[in-house]
Amino acid sequence: MVTREMFEEFVRILARLRETATEGGSLILVEGDRDRRALSRIGLPRESIVLVHDGRSLPELASRLAARGRPIILLTDWDGKGGTLIRHLTRLLQGSSVPVDTETRRRLARVVRGDIVSVEELSGWAERYSETFHCPLSAGPA
Repeated sequence: MVTREMFEEFVRILARLRETATEGGSLILVEGDRDRRALSRIGLPRESIVLVHDGRSLPELASRLAARGRPIILLTDWDGKGGTLIRHLTRLLQGSSVPVDTETRRRLARVVRGDIVSVEELSGWAERYSETFHCPLSAGPA
């Protein structure tokens, strides 16, 4: 069961993601286009969201991301495939000078607590609990 406190933590995480992804900040790496659309619906800048599955191999993707020189937030689904992708990408990006954030994914996993397992479900989840707790997604907790 999601509590108001858990949802308020989600709103704080979302605000931090918006802040770090705005104006050439961090890149948010997601698995697919539905994930990108879901994150855009809850206010993250589409131009900062990069797809893992864009036709490139993981080593090529990691190399291109590192060359951009922007911090990277790895935000894959909370399932076995997402966990495997996180491990591979973290290993591939280790030698680069760009910071890699996997903690945001862990924090979100604690908040959604089994309610959802994919990033693409996040916008519907957020909208539902925003209404339940009368807590707008664009502002901090009331």
